[in-house]
This record gives sequence, structure tokens and C-alpha cells, in this order.
Amino acid sequence: MFDLPLFPLQLVLFPLQSLALHIFEERYKEMINHCIATDSPFGIVLLEQGAAEEGRSRVEAKPTVVGTTAAITQVQHLPEGA
Repeated sequence: MFDLPLFPLQLVLFPLQSLALHIFEERYKEMINHCIATDSPFGIVLLEQGAAEEGRSRVEAKPTVVGTTAAITQVQHLPEGA
């Protein structure tokens, strides 16, 4: 067994589906940078309620048991460092 960093979102991925993410929150930038540096996957877990971003939702984020493993295939660094 291994540790899999998790990214909670209000969606799930299907096999071979791609998803463009704009990572702006520092904790997720650190997670994604680690995954890039180590060429390791991360998990996307479906949120039942709330939002992944701190302060964006009035209710606490509540993840479900549904999720997928994702691999980073392309990275575009933005000028503001996000």
C-alpha cells in the first residue's frame, strides 16, 4: 500500500478522461508539484457537499468514498506562479 494525495472536487473522472485544473491554493500547488517531481499519481475524490477551496463554501467539505486515480500528463506554469 502507498500514500495517495487526494484532491477533493465536485466531479469524478472516467477512464481516459482528461481534466484541466487551475491550481491556485498553496496546499494543492505543493501536492501537485510533489506529484510532478516524483512522477506519482494523485487521487480525485468526489465531494458530497462543500468545496475544496478554503472559505468558498459555508458547509464543511464532505468527501464520498467515490474517487479515481489521476496522472499528470501536461503542465503549463502561469506567469503569476500558479
